[in-house]
Amino acid sequence: MACLYDLPWELLLQMIIFCNLDILSFVRAYPPAMACFSANRTWIITHMMAPVGDAALPSLVQAARLRHMRQEPDFQVLGAHEVEERIGHLLGPVVEEPEPPCWDKFSLSALCIMCELGKDAKQICDAYSQEALAITTRAIARQLREPTQQERSLFIDAALCLESYCLTFFHGREHLYLTSEETRQQFFTRHQWMSRPSCLETVVRFYCTWAYMVKELKRLLAVVGHRLEYFYGRIEPLRNWDGRHAEYFLFFFQNDGTYKRMDCYGICLLSQGLSMFTKLQRMGDEELIKFVVTNFWDIMEDDMTPLFHGDSLRWAYIDYLVPYSWRDIEVSNFVTLWSYALPFWDPELE
Repeated sequence: MACLYDLPWELLLQMIIFCNLDILSFVRAYPPAMACFSANRTWIITHMMAPVGDAALPSLVQAARLRHMRQEPDFQVLGAHEVEERIGHLLGPVVEEPEPPCWDKFSLSALCIMCELGKDAKQICDAYSQEALAITTRAIARQLREPTQQERSLFIDAALCLESYCLTFFHGREHLYLTSEETRQQFFTRHQWMSRPSCLETVVRFYCTWAYMVKELKRLLAVVGHRLEYFYGRIEPLRNWDGRHAEYFLFFFQNDGTYKRMDCYGICLLSQGLSMFTKLQRMGDEELIKFVVTNFWDIMEDDMTPLFHGDSLRWAYIDYLVPYSWRDIEVSNFVTLWSYALPFWDPELE
């Protein structure tokens, strides 16, 4: 074992890059790697953050700070008002930050969170962009069959904005800042040190990503519903569903036109951010069914869940961010906008 402590730095660098998301665990298991990481910090981080792109770095830092804060041991027991205060203190300096991120300011654990976020956002970017390109290239004469680095950065930036939104405006199953319109209006304030797209363009891409993820969650829930339907057939209502969680989910899936539970459950899943979404995407059918059946029961039987009360329109929960004229946008026009991912593509390549 002693020979492991004499590994050359060139090999250690490759191992660190290969580990990617597990750098912290790697350093704890092999302490000499810390000296290698410290000496080559800028090169390693630049390599790891390259898929994100410079344009998305402010969104990555903001989302990482929020996720890091929410992983603190005492955070989940805080009340809504205390959570709002902590988030407000955290986001204030980020909005006003005049310079690009300085990686030396971040701890190794914080950098690992950024890598996790970058991987989640990249997974969404790859899936959304490839699906949209398959449709777009049939409709327009686009020169490239793959997104450019700048286009990828826009997809990743939108996904990271959505992560920050979920971490800012939801706490467990509670809504935050319900009475603070100013907080919502300022959510997309961008860093001053970069040339940024307009706020409206950012909001449009945010909504497109939101719509894509809602569509994907509906598809995953349909997979669960159709698999259960094969085994159970048509489900009749029961007075007591205890111990019959699969039938409980299937009943509401089959009667969604009446009860509208699938949309509400999808929003609840989406409010948990990118990690939940990408975890569901990676699950096999059996694992997905087991998770959804149990999770759906737990959430639906919780009378304190506010996500299932009130307006269920498409713009619910984030309508402060949208120009008033958008509230009545034709559904078909919006479907074209997000399914083709039109706000992300470089018009010069068409």
